[in-house]
Amino acid sequence: MPERLVWVVDVRVQGGPQIGQSDTLEIEAYDKIAVTLEPGDAYHEIELQPGAPAQIRLLLITANNYSPDLLYGINGAPADDAAAVRLDGLQLFMGTGAVGLLGSDPPRSIHVKNQTGESVDLEILVGRDATP
Repeated sequence: MPERLVWVVDVRVQGGPQIGQSDTLEIEAYDKIAVTLEPGDAYHEIELQPGAPAQIRLLLITANNYSPDLLYGINGAPADDAAAVRLDGLQLFMGTGAVGLLGSDPPRSIHVKNQTGESVDLEILVGRDATP
C-alpha cells in the first residue's frame, strides 16, 4: 500500500521575498537511519536501503551539526576530500531528477567522514518504490 509523504518548504529572506510550496510524494516504503559518527579520518559506510538503488524517490540527509568538515560520497568514499560533498546544510533530493544528480549509478550507500572534532548525529530518510 502506498505511503503518502507530505513535504512543506518555506524559504524566507528577512525583509525580502519568501517562497513556499507543499505537496505529497507517493512512495511504497521508507527507511529512517540514525547514526552517530565520532570524529576521525576514515569514511564510514551507511547502507541506504535494501531494494534496488534505482527505486529511491527521496533522500534526506540531516545532522545535528552541519560543517564543511563533515564530508560524504555516494556509493563509495571519494578519491580524496576535495571530491567529497560537504554536509554544511540539510540535503534533500526529491524525485528521480534530483536523486539522479547523485550520479549515474543510483545511490546504494553513503560514505561519511567526520572531521569536525566532535560527535555528529546523522538522520537519513529514504523514500522508495518497493516493487520494481
